Amino acid sequence: MRFIRPVPFDRTATAMLAGIASVLITTQRESEAQPQTVNPTKMISKEALALRIERLEPNLAAIVRSATTRIDQIDTPFFEKGAIYRVVHIGRHHPLVFTVGCAERDFTVLLPANPEAFAQLAAESGLRLDSDKARVSYAIAFLESTRSFDRRFQILRRFDDIELIAKASEQEKQRYEQLRGTYGSVIRPPTIASQDGKWTVTVMVLKGQDLVRVEVKLDGSGKVALAESTIEKNLPISYAK
Repeated sequence: MRFIRPVPFDRTATAMLAGIASVLITTQRESEAQPQTVNPTKMISKEALALRIERLEPNLAAIVRSATTRIDQIDTPFFEKGAIYRVVHIGRHHPLVFTVGCAERDFTVLLPANPEAFAQLAAESGLRLDSDKARVSYAIAFLESTRSFDRRFQILRRFDDIELIAKASEQEKQRYEQLRGTYGSVIRPPTIASQDGKWTVTVMVLKGQDLVRVEVKLDGSGKVALAESTIEKNLPISYAK
């Protein structure tokens, strides 16, 4: 069975994972169970995903099996034989979220802060980028699965996706309306432009407290290069991870 070693979690995250895993109830399973074949149109079972992750990060496999964990499937219409899953664990104090890429029976990779692994996943998954819709979807999946999960990352499609902080001061309300005037027509769903057989998908994002323009440059093989520019710092929004 082939696995791709993920970028190591930092010490704080590792300690947190170990603490969570230590209080989980271990479920019984067949010792010779094999990974489930990936069908990009269907959801994987918890146990099948846990078995895939186990040799990469045993603590994460235990978290996947927890009763307070759910698995979401990220839309990947551009993969013929691969899939990406978002794992959301509701912990005692706050959620823990990470992403996993799977292809066929034996390829598994953890994707957070690991764009190189995403490229390997694309190569294993029967990638098809034969339309602008597929290319935009691919760029969004790349951003959402290889992001860092230790702070806010929100793809914007309109200005009203930016929520003013609760109990805002008059100064904060005034700035929010000024921002609406400046960026109301700028913030829109992701756009795509092509040049010389390559494409650029432009996405507006909230990263932490900042408004950021992200350009995802890609070619037909799925190779990605990012260009980011912060266009407004410290927005009057809630502090959130």
